[in-house]
Amino acid sequence: MDNLLFDYYKIINNIINEITKNEFFQQNLNYCNYKKNRINNYNQQENNIVYKPIMFCLGGMAYKIYEYIIINYINTYTMVTKTQDYDFSFSLKNNDKTTLISLKNLIIKIFNTSINNYSYRLDKNIIRYYKLNSQTINKNNFSIEVKEKNDRIQFIVNCKIDKLNFHILELSFWYNGKVSDLFTINDFQKNNLILYIDDNLLCFYLLPLNLLVDTTLHAIINFFESRYFDKCNKYIKRVEYIHNIYSEYKKLHNKPNMLKNIIGSYNKYIRKKYRLINDYPYSISTYNDKFKDIDNETKNAILRCVYYDVRKENKSILDEKIDQYVNDCKSKINKSSINKYTEETDDV
Repeated sequence: MDNLLFDYYKIINNIINEITKNEFFQQNLNYCNYKKNRINNYNQQENNIVYKPIMFCLGGMAYKIYEYIIINYINTYTMVTKTQDYDFSFSLKNNDKTTLISLKNLIIKIFNTSINNYSYRLDKNIIRYYKLNSQTINKNNFSIEVKEKNDRIQFIVNCKIDKLNFHILELSFWYNGKVSDLFTINDFQKNNLILYIDDNLLCFYLLPLNLLVDTTLHAIINFFESRYFDKCNKYIKRVEYIHNIYSEYKKLHNKPNMLKNIIGSYNKYIRKKYRLINDYPYSISTYNDKFKDIDNETKNAILRCVYYDVRKENKSILDEKIDQYVNDCKSKINKSSINKYTEETDDV
């Protein structure tokens, strides 16, 4: 599926190019600066700034794009994910009725034009795995639908191949200065977004990695609160991949500037988040992997029971333990050892 998804990015690239040069969007989208980085030919001094609409890819495909970039320098780890769609966010200046009608018409027109000549030959693994009869797909396999919500309007591109039906792209145009559930345009007025360009001149619009991890932590909290342990575990593995890549990055004697740009700030911005999601209570979600032969309903019931029992026990003993740890640590800490605990280590 990854091969199809990455091939389809050519269509997404065309759609974004049409959006950025269209006068309507130039007038009605919020803009910001991007740092322009060339994959495989990265030179910090040659970076130049471009002014484009605030937009970025979120979710699993954002991590897959980072993996696509990182694998040019580190190929020890790959990220296992079943992600099948791109999720792009934009920010509308206003959402009056006239603007939304024009927006709908333009996006549908741009989509139809971009997909018109698309053709892709499915690889044998996809055909075998999904038991497909089709060997190629074209514009007839894709359709677009519009959903209006209180805080955004969404354009969802669906892909149907025989009985396999999934959405492959979602464009969200947010209202009232928002760019996602977590960010507003104010977050990007002073700080640049990142634009990566590959050898085929495809442009990848990504949040800085630490901000992408923020969105993942936000999602983990929501999924865990709703007891969606499967989804929670899937998101935990994304940050685990970043942690593993950073471990390999530290071993490099000559660290490429591109990697410094992407993951160099791990210690400052990401490590604490990794520790947080890799610890109780979110670690309970990882036990999904131990119940592969149990149906989802039973599995989630077991995990809810485990969570309840662990939480109940922890609540009863936590205050007592904290008092004990405080007293123990007081006796350990002196002026000479303060730095040891101020500068965090990877031992825990």
